[in-house]
Amino acid sequence: MSKPSCFPVLVLALLILLTQLIIQTLPVQGLRINEVMYDPLGSDNNKEFVEIFGTDNLSGYILGDLTSNDSLELIKFVPGNFSLIVEEGFNYTNINCSVYSVGASIGNNLNNDADKVFLYYNNTHNNTLVDFMEYNGSLANNNGYSLELVNGSWKESCEPGGSPGKENCMIMKDITNKTINNTNATNTVNTTVGGVSEEEKNKSRVARLRLEIIMPRPLILGVVYDSLFKITNLNHVPGVKDSVFVRVKYNVTKNNSLVKEDYFNKTINYYSSANTGSLFFKETADTGNYTLCGFILNTSISTCRDFVVINPARIPCFIKLNLSTDKEVYYDNEKVKIKNIISNKSFPFIIEYWVEDLFGEEVKKRYNTTNTNQKTYTPMINEKDRVFIVKNRLVFVGCNNKNTHVENEKMIVIKKEKPGIEKEKSSESSISIDHVYLPSTGFLRWGDDFKVKLSIHKGDTTRSMIKVYVRDDNRVVSEELRFYLNKKNADYNFTVRVMLKQDCEQEFQDGYYYLVVEGLGKRAGTNISIRGNKEGVCKQEVGGWSGRIISFYTRSRNFKENISLYANINVNRVGSYHVVLMSRNEKQRREINSSSKIKFVVEPDPGLNLFVLELRKDEKIVDTKTLLVKLEGGKEAHRKDEPGLEEELLLEKSTGMVEEGAGFKGGGLEEPGRSINYSLMPLTGRIVYESNNMKIIRYLPYLLSLVLTIIIVGLTLSKRR
Repeated sequence: MSKPSCFPVLVLALLILLTQLIIQTLPVQGLRINEVMYDPLGSDNNKEFVEIFGTDNLSGYILGDLTSNDSLELIKFVPGNFSLIVEEGFNYTNINCSVYSVGASIGNNLNNDADKVFLYYNNTHNNTLVDFMEYNGSLANNNGYSLELVNGSWKESCEPGGSPGKENCMIMKDITNKTINNTNATNTVNTTVGGVSEEEKNKSRVARLRLEIIMPRPLILGVVYDSLFKITNLNHVPGVKDSVFVRVKYNVTKNNSLVKEDYFNKTINYYSSANTGSLFFKETADTGNYTLCGFILNTSISTCRDFVVINPARIPCFIKLNLSTDKEVYYDNEKVKIKNIISNKSFPFIIEYWVEDLFGEEVKKRYNTTNTNQKTYTPMINEKDRVFIVKNRLVFVGCNNKNTHVENEKMIVIKKEKPGIEKEKSSESSISIDHVYLPSTGFLRWGDDFKVKLSIHKGDTTRSMIKVYVRDDNRVVSEELRFYLNKKNADYNFTVRVMLKQDCEQEFQDGYYYLVVEGLGKRAGTNISIRGNKEGVCKQEVGGWSGRIISFYTRSRNFKENISLYANINVNRVGSYHVVLMSRNEKQRREINSSSKIKFVVEPDPGLNLFVLELRKDEKIVDTKTLLVKLEGGKEAHRKDEPGLEEELLLEKSTGMVEEGAGFKGGGLEEPGRSINYSLMPLTGRIVYESNNMKIIRYLPYLLSLVLTIIIVGLTLSKRR
């Protein structure tokens, strides 16, 4: 019998390698040219653009017209499904997508009469055509509008300038009209409550909006103003989630001549004032008196206000800048509180502040601020002690400042360790059950939930998980609660809620059971008494209920007024479940009858956000997950008289998990020596966004390699037989 040949194995290896090389050079599928601005108002230079839908990464792609092709240079990356190709000098400041430059012009300057636009993928110097479009100059020709692809046809955009980096506005207009029609159809249901019909309530709810001009006056040359208006939903009810779509047109006139006209869209819950239009006056000739007017489209709501633009160089002033810290000596990881003090806040100003060591190296990078809110810096050193210098500088002020002393510095000392006993205390972990909250009877029943107050000190250990449960000698008789404590050498004080299982099938005996809290290499426990079932728990459903939250996540990384949260819920018993989402700003509740994927739209805060999701059955908490998300961008502002992020959440007694605790003091997660409560359930974290096209590119080589391997192995085995 001859020995099997190695030839099939060599063929298999070569085919797999060849397949991966071919696939890695394939262009992303599903890309399309989505919008083209070929003939903007006035001069075309620096204003033409081509929008690509389906990816945020055009690495390896080429754009061209009938005459010439251009390579693409990335100048701004934003995760998402849009990429914008522009000319040099194009203003992409407020466009939220990846931006690529082709140089001085797209192709050989897009022809205003007729032309074609091609998107190629450069596959080892052989250009593969991905998509193309053509136009004949009959639409969007020097009228300020762009060409947008809507349902397979090219149409003029619904607003001047088009919609670069976002859904085509013609599509959004169709969606808005359908939403309005659906709302009107829903509102025709006439249910009278207390003498007022739901129809009348809904009509009143839609109509009652208020538009106010909130920009400061006077305006200063050289300053960008991007909060011109405040839109308020006068029918908003606390605790009720509204999504009111508002489209505002505004214009600026000077001596009855139009200076600027623009639009913006907002979806508001209660009110909104961020990113409500933009004004910028640069030249000396721009000074003088103006009028700003705003109009909510499709309503009779409007407002106007006169304002004046002034040249700050003509206004004499004497502005002093000072600097202070709360003390001079700090310990490692202790927050340094920095205060910028300016003598006159009536003019716009920009203060730059930073921290250096004695050699001039920045240990806290330079930041610009337009307010005098307290700033912080948390030092981390390896030496026994170090000296740092806190500095600030008045970068800009909206007047002709005669004071030349506009810089300050202050020396601070950082020591590595606190004296003596503090170090010993921090090195060893400990767990203590401070109190078990029992009913007045002194015992619990099967199906009850009860609260346990804990004091935990986490020492210098890498372990982080804590488990709380009730058991007898053989098994666990409660839902097991798990949470994680991440900060080393810190004290945690909080109250958790434990849920006992039901005993509808008489599996458990009445008597004493053991409450256990374990983790960090430590364990604490105490006896509790359990007798009989809680009244009513076994009438509707034998064997209790079952359900869990499979996942709870968001793809958002940057701050926006609204972000989406997603939850996958699995239930395997008949009945009605409720999913409750709680955050700092709102509470949402959904009813489900089967396993579902749910999307929530929430209004986050800039910076750190904590979201709590509960799955409930008959108002009993079946499962809970928390999500901690830090959103970059936006203007973070914390008022001292308001509760911190988690403290405000804990004020809601319906959370069912956490009843008391110190929370995030002042929004700070890393403050040592204070009670810290990161999360009382496993943090699911945030999912970094990855487009569908990139997922295909990432997984397709492995899938095809697996299929080819199976086919070749099958052929080899069949030949041997």
